[in-house]
Amino acid sequence: MSLIISQPSGPIRPVIEALYDIEILGGFVRSLEASAANQLRDLGRASLEVSPDGHDVFRVFHGLDGSTWHLETLFADYFPNLQRTAAFLVVWSCFEHHLDDLCFEVASAEKLSLLVKDLKGTGVIRACTYLQDVARLPLDLSDSQWRDELVPLQKLRGFLAHTDAHLQDHHKAERAYAEASDFIEVSDGTLKLSVDFIGHVLKNQAGWLRILQVVVTDSYSNGA
Repeated sequence: MSLIISQPSGPIRPVIEALYDIEILGGFVRSLEASAANQLRDLGRASLEVSPDGHDVFRVFHGLDGSTWHLETLFADYFPNLQRTAAFLVVWSCFEHHLDDLCFEVASAEKLSLLVKDLKGTGVIRACTYLQDVARLPLDLSDSQWRDELVPLQKLRGFLAHTDAHLQDHHKAERAYAEASDFIEVSDGTLKLSVDFIGHVLKNQAGWLRILQVVVTDSYSNGA
């Protein structure tokens, strides 16, 4: 089922659909952040319970009790970071899907026998390498947005998908990117994503998609 009323066809279709998705995902992320803020506010009104011995009074919120857990840390820090990490993986997966779809459409338009799945690697790096090196689209992979943001974000996505966000000695590239970022905090060797991190990711994705939109439109004038 499509959420888009009218759809373009040809190679431009995945680019336009990806830009539409960024609008949807932006709303999704804003709702997550609003939910996290509401949870933290509601924590202050959590019900009070008395310990069995009658000496300790503690709060209970969503089945978690304050006699065991530091609820403020859970709902102000730990849970929001989990939400942002999960949202980042969803946002990045959608981006990868659209770029792979673009590679498929370009291969079909150019009648290429070598497909993006035939290349080594994964994700957006593989897709854009395919578009530049195989499809010969005039795509500049020395562009600062690509080199300084999207490539490191691809690596960060892999790191977060396969770890508990705790940096090891061999995560040198991920640490360097995080420490230089205004949207990530490194605390006790663990990455913490800020409230603006996903918006930053979506902004960079949108910027790259607009570059692709120009390249694809110029290369396939009948693709819109």
